Amino acid sequence: MAVAAVVFAAAGTGAWLLFVRSSITAAEQAAAEAEEHGYEEGLADAVFGLVTSYQHAVFPLSGPGGVLPQERIARRSFAYSMAAAEQLPEPVRRAAADALAVLGVGEDEKVAAEAVKQLAFAIHVHRKGL
Repeated sequence: MAVAAVVFAAAGTGAWLLFVRSSITAAEQAAAEAEEHGYEEGLADAVFGLVTSYQHAVFPLSGPGGVLPQERIARRSFAYSMAAAEQLPEPVRRAAADALAVLGVGEDEKVAAEAVKQLAFAIHVHRKGL
């Protein structure tokens, strides 16, 4: 009888240890996924900020000539380098590339604003997981 009690206790302890280990593993995986998703969201937000900064350099409120060409080039360079990051979700990367292409032409402010709006929508869709 005592041997049976020891066997059951050992089996119960073993099952409990397996449960705890699997719970820890699941929690670690969930934390890693959350960290990766948070990094992607932060990167997408940074790209949006850089693209809109470039947009304001291309179409400054002060009118043509309101931003030095060197500043426009610097903002463009930062936006392109961040938009090319591998960790950026593909739909966001494509929308950023489209917006940067339209801004690169620099002819139609309304078309550029619509492209930036599409970038914002792509970020929103990614964030909501739609």
